[in-house]
Amino acid sequence: MEFLLFLDTADRDKKVVRLLEDSKIVDEVISSEDEFISINKILKNNKLTLKDISRIDVNKGPGSFTGLKIGVSIANAFNFAKGNIKDWKDLILPEYGREPNISKPKVKK
Repeated sequence: MEFLLFLDTADRDKKVVRLLEDSKIVDEVISSEDEFISINKILKNNKLTLKDISRIDVNKGPGSFTGLKIGVSIANAFNFAKGNIKDWKDLILPEYGREPNISKPKVKK
């Protein structure tokens, strides 16, 4: 029996956390709350701890620049801690779908 979490943070206002057991969806939390609150809820609802989760996968995009960056960071940090990342090629990289819309730095006068 293998548990996996799937995060979809592509929409910053509607985040999805799914719990899968052997590739089948067991539970799902859809919320605008912080990802960690949703992860905690889904674990408590199913009487699990992070030790029971073997991996976190994530929607890589396209979507919100900040949302994707957060989801990918959570997944990579967790997977690294679990020993699932052994090399750079194991990292999950976001796929934004376009160049990020970043403001130019303000010039001091």
